Amino acid sequence: SFGSSMAGNVSGSNALTVQKTGSGSGTVTSSDRKINCGTACSAGYNGGDSTVLTAVGSPGSTFARWGGACSGTRNTCTVSFNSAKTVTAEFSSTVYTYNLQITTGTTPKGGGKVVSIDGKANCETCSVQFPENSNITLNAVPSSESVVFDSWSGDFCNDQTQLTCTFAMPAATKSIRANFKARYNLSVETKGPGRGVVKTRDNSVNCGAVCSTTRLEGTEIVLEAHPERRAIFTGWGGACLQA
Repeated sequence: SFGSSMAGNVSGSNALTVQKTGSGSGTVTSSDRKINCGTACSAGYNGGDSTVLTAVGSPGSTFARWGGACSGTRNTCTVSFNSAKTVTAEFSSTVYTYNLQITTGTTPKGGGKVVSIDGKANCETCSVQFPENSNITLNAVPSSESVVFDSWSGDFCNDQTQLTCTFAMPAATKSIRANFKARYNLSVETKGPGRGVVKTRDNSVNCGAVCSTTRLEGTEIVLEAHPERRAIFTGWGGACLQA
C-alpha cells in the first residue's frame, strides 16, 4: 500500500488533501484541475466551494472505495468545503494468481526436488501460487550423485531433458513433474579355470580391464562373453542368472 500528499495549489482557507492506499495504483483528479494525484495531491479551497473527484485505476488495478470525507465505491465523489478535508482513494490489484502443482517422480523416494528462481518453490511435492502471465523458471535438483534428472512431464516442458524449465503462467491451475532416475553400479567378475573377457558393445565394460560401469534404472545392458583359445563359456551367474 502507499500514500501520497504532494502539494498542489493550496491557495484558499480550506485545504483538501488526497491520499492513495491499497494494493493497486491509480490517479485522482478534480473537476477544477487543482488536484491531479499523481503529482498534485493537495489544494486550497474557499468556504462554499465544491469539487468533483474522479479516481481511475492504472492498468492491472481498479478503484475500490473512498474514505475520509468521501465514501462509497463509485469512482466519483463531490467534496464541499466548510473546513479542511482529507480524502482517501483505495485501489486494488487485479492481477490474479493460479496454482502450479509440482511433483517429482523419484526413484528412490527423495531422489530430487524442484526449485524456482524466485524462491517460491523448493519442494518434492507442493502447490505454489504464481501471478497470471508471470515468467517462471524451475530447476530440477537431484539429491545425490546416485540420482540423475531424466525429464519434465505435465503441462510445461514435456519430455524436455534440460534441468531448467521456463514458461509463462496461464490463467488456470496447471501441473508439472520432474522425473528423476537412480543410477546403479554393475560389477562383472569372471570365474573358472578358463580365461576370457566379458564386454558390452560400447566397451563400457571390457573385463579383463574394465569390470564395472554405472547405468540408469531401466537401462538394458547386453553382456557378451568371449572365451579365449582353449576355453569355453559355461554360463552366467548373478543378475544374468536371475534374468
